[in-house]
Amino acid sequence: MMRKNIISKKRSDFHDEFDHFIEGRLNQVETDDLESRLEEDEEAKTWFAEYLHLHAVLQVDGEKLLAERDKQLIEFPVSPRWLAGLRYAAAVAFLLGCVWLLRGSFPGVEASGPSAGVPTVVAADNPEVKAAVVEIVKDPSVATLADTRECKWAGSSLPTANGARLKPGRLHLLEGLATVVFDGGAQVTMEAPALMEVVSAEKCRLISGGLVGFVKKGAEGFQVETDDAVVTDYGTRFGVTVGKSGRSEVVVLEGEVGVAHSKVKGEKRLEMGEAVRYDSKSFLSGKAPGAIGAEPDRNAGLGNKKKARGWEAVTTALGRGKDTYVRQGNGGGPFGRSPLVMAKRSADRKSNQRKTYLGFDLRRFKGAEIREAELALAIRSSGLGYASVVPDSVFTVYGLKDEDLDGWDETNMTWQNAPANILDHGSRLDGTKVVKLGSFEIKQGVSSGFRSIEGELLSKFLNDDSNEIVTFIVVRETDQSSGNGLVHAFASREHPTAMAPTLRLRVVE
Repeated sequence: MMRKNIISKKRSDFHDEFDHFIEGRLNQVETDDLESRLEEDEEAKTWFAEYLHLHAVLQVDGEKLLAERDKQLIEFPVSPRWLAGLRYAAAVAFLLGCVWLLRGSFPGVEASGPSAGVPTVVAADNPEVKAAVVEIVKDPSVATLADTRECKWAGSSLPTANGARLKPGRLHLLEGLATVVFDGGAQVTMEAPALMEVVSAEKCRLISGGLVGFVKKGAEGFQVETDDAVVTDYGTRFGVTVGKSGRSEVVVLEGEVGVAHSKVKGEKRLEMGEAVRYDSKSFLSGKAPGAIGAEPDRNAGLGNKKKARGWEAVTTALGRGKDTYVRQGNGGGPFGRSPLVMAKRSADRKSNQRKTYLGFDLRRFKGAEIREAELALAIRSSGLGYASVVPDSVFTVYGLKDEDLDGWDETNMTWQNAPANILDHGSRLDGTKVVKLGSFEIKQGVSSGFRSIEGELLSKFLNDDSNEIVTFIVVRETDQSSGNGLVHAFASREHPTAMAPTLRLRVVE
């Protein structure tokens, strides 16, 4: 008897929550709490399935009643009790949202249908009723939240757990990296902070922040909408950024995309390394002289260090500055026009190894003593490989001390002719030609923010320079754990929005 009372009380406690869930009145925190308690209580989980089953039956019966009354042109009552009853009609639609809650086999619930994991409720033995319910239970999901790394979320209208199925709605990412795989075949990686709307299996809308898209062969045509344009992918990797000012940018990392904008007749086609910047009133192409990347102001947000008297900054976008990366095997290179510079170590697949080269023009500091120095890089997503197979990664920055090699040209430099490069190794350099200046770490899954090195070794290297141009080489020391590992990337001087590689110097004349 006591056991029965306990169960009865438990059901009573859950009753209102189940109603609120089915009516869509629980917020994300309340929904997560309900999920946790159901996972821990098999008895409550079973009763929840029975509860959904009952609502499905009521929904079918309600539809029949509505049909009969429609035929007789009878007006429906509008009392609160009747309206609450009509809420049951949404029960089966909400079952899709419950897939992540119902992880076992429960009475009254059978797994079937074209979508794996979608529950079909057997309302009764009557085949007509069963067919009606099966017809109603259609998966509204169009994508999957496939991977989250170091993520913090804001008020998203969609579930944010790894593996969650996503129907149309919004994802608001405050920190980290989140990858959404659309049922149409496209893969979109959000870079925090970002607000994105899932629209359909073939389309998303970027409201703010940045994303990197990848569309495999056979899935061409995926679209990313912004306020002022539509980006169509033709089988490539590309980046889209929507700034707070309303200005947007599209950068092609590989392949080709099309951008349709109200200020441009037809569709503008972009290829690797090209970019466009636009808002509601203008459309600037990376092909137009001076339109993008001609020494833009990228010095905002140079990290936490405040600008103080005596501090100056120089980037690879100024004067004789230059930046590029080299890839073993040279597939697609040289990469001097790329908006990204990359670094990767992959001992098992040597043709994919990469090293970054940065050149800075120091003529304006001739005769000055450099007291302190900092080299800062802006992390960006490359869209290449998977972060899940690359652990927390350590990067080393070297200075090229053989000044005869400072004349390298980013437009024709390859793995074979890169200064101080050891051809058969992804991270080693000729120790007689370089000096180690410092190192930094990037945690697994991080694809934004800044990393820097500073200290006496860097200051000494700069003061020892005699030809007024210096070269830094960035290598990744950490290997991937298996194939298809992430390629780490940083913004280059060609990047339309992010800070170019930057030297901050405190000098004394």
